[in-house]
Amino acid sequence: MDRYLNWLREQLSAERGVRSAE
Repeated sequence: MDRYLNWLREQLSAERGVRSAE
């Protein structure tokens, strides 16, 4: 499940300009 959440966060972060991409 973590992989899915990580992927989802990456998609959302990418859409926001990688705002919370560490």
